Amino acid sequence: MSRTVELIRNTPLATLGTIILCTLIFILQNARNWKLQVFTFCPRLIVYSHEYYRVFSSTLFHANMMHIGMNMLSTFAIGGLLEKQLGTLGLVVTMLWSAIISAALYICIAMLAHLVFDYDKLMYDHAVGFSGVLFHLSVVECYLSPQFSRSLFGMVNVPAALYPWALLVVLQMFMPNLSFMGHLCGILAGSLQIEGYLEWIMPGDSYLREMESWTLFRRLAGLHSFQSPSSSGTVGGSRFGRSESGGILHVAKKGIILSFKYLYYFVETLYIVIFGSGHQLNSNIRFDNLWFRPRSRRGGPGAVSRPVDVLQEAGDENDEDNQELSPLV
Repeated sequence: MSRTVELIRNTPLATLGTIILCTLIFILQNARNWKLQVFTFCPRLIVYSHEYYRVFSSTLFHANMMHIGMNMLSTFAIGGLLEKQLGTLGLVVTMLWSAIISAALYICIAMLAHLVFDYDKLMYDHAVGFSGVLFHLSVVECYLSPQFSRSLFGMVNVPAALYPWALLVVLQMFMPNLSFMGHLCGILAGSLQIEGYLEWIMPGDSYLREMESWTLFRRLAGLHSFQSPSSSGTVGGSRFGRSESGGILHVAKKGIILSFKYLYYFVETLYIVIFGSGHQLNSNIRFDNLWFRPRSRRGGPGAVSRPVDVLQEAGDENDEDNQELSPLV
């Protein structure tokens, strides 16, 4: 019991608070028999029925015991590491903006698919869970970490920058019913942050320290588990890339370069997952020789990766309420 108390005591405040909040909601959800479909993320209901609460409720509710268990273990691992760098307030701000930006990206992609390609499935899909935020946090943590590579489930080593993308691909291969779009949008939101495109909405290190002196947060800042931003990690600070000003053409150019960069990441991730990374990290990867068999199929050594949970998709095909929804206008 003393070890459990010590573990809870040493868990950073925002990480512990997130775990407690999601766990309490899960208990109430099952004790009161709340219908999960009321709280899931559904682009159509958000856009046309103006149910904006789903942006946040979908991140706090979970489908089953395994779902919340994996999510909270991942939150404990990733959130605890990040909170020591970004600070308690910095992590809270990052998680809040992650939920909003990931949801906005999801809705934009779903609307684009509907309006341009007449593809409506994304508009009707339901997704739930904290893993969209976790994928965002994973991108930031890999960026701030001094480690050059990560072990992917002990099978193969991948560059740290590719780790979230590799998780996205591998998890989708083995569990195709997961919300690919939810995970992808979390990665894209995290990528926007580390590239510096969110610095205009993310408070800097000095401002976060100033917030700690506010009356609202002064008592929290005195708690043992409260974390101040470290010098090695800031939200929207110098550790993240900065978007330079230069007009619309410059922004468009940066956007194109960024798109090709992450397309390259995605292709390289697929190659590493399928063929391995050789006896030296990426030593056997040659994009001009993709048809040759790699010299070694051994995965690099390393500790088993921290569990990163996934956002589960709550299908609505058999849901009576969804059958009553009117078609998109």
